[in-house]
Amino acid sequence: MQTEFVGLDHPLLKLESVILTAHSAYYSEQSLFKYRRRPFEEIARVVRGEWPQWLINPEVKERFLSRWGRRQNAT
Repeated sequence: MQTEFVGLDHPLLKLESVILTAHSAYYSEQSLFKYRRRPFEEIARVVRGEWPQWLINPEVKERFLSRWGRRQNAT
């Protein structure tokens, strides 16, 4: 497993063109709306017979296809 920690001696910290931020750097009113809405959009895709846009585990798709074949709207 890869760690997210960047040691104080990491070469990136010596570059003037690099800005490091915490994971909370994404936060905005727009992102909150988007992240609340995204699960419902993904459910709608599956109900329409499409693959989720944000498929986290692509091995699931490959196992599904090898077992059940291609679906009509599978992308």
